[in-house]
Amino acid sequence: MSSRRLSRPGGAAHSRPDGMTGVVLDTDIVSFIAKCHPIATAYTDDIEGRWPIISAQTLAELLRWPLERRWSPTRQAEWERELHRYVVQPWDWELCRVWATVRATCKTAGHSIDSADAWQAATAIYLGIPLISHNRRHYAGVPGLQLVSHAP
Repeated sequence: MSSRRLSRPGGAAHSRPDGMTGVVLDTDIVSFIAKCHPIATAYTDDIEGRWPIISAQTLAELLRWPLERRWSPTRQAEWERELHRYVVQPWDWELCRVWATVRATCKTAGHSIDSADAWQAATAIYLGIPLISHNRRHYAGVPGLQLVSHAP
């Protein structure tokens, strides 16, 4: 399966023609799934039957891992095949505006959000769908974000 790309459908929550809706997965969730980590099972019901979407920033971060860890070409190819399971939301002008708003609003409210986390939040807000993350406190106080987290 090749990577699919989405664009925002006129402001409504994103859904496929078959009615299946999407969820944005934070980098930690993709990592838990790939490693078959026990934490991944806590999110099975939240993901199952939904389109798994990642931000372009998440894809870039996940493509960086094999380079930094000096994986063999075979392992890199396997990892890239794994990543093709996810839909990548490309950037556009409005998504960048949402990201800027998330960063500025959080800073003004006195709780900064780092750049990478702001991309995850902005992608979910932009698409009008939930963000699934095990890093609950990274997203505390982000206005308009539907966060799904089973972290304590």
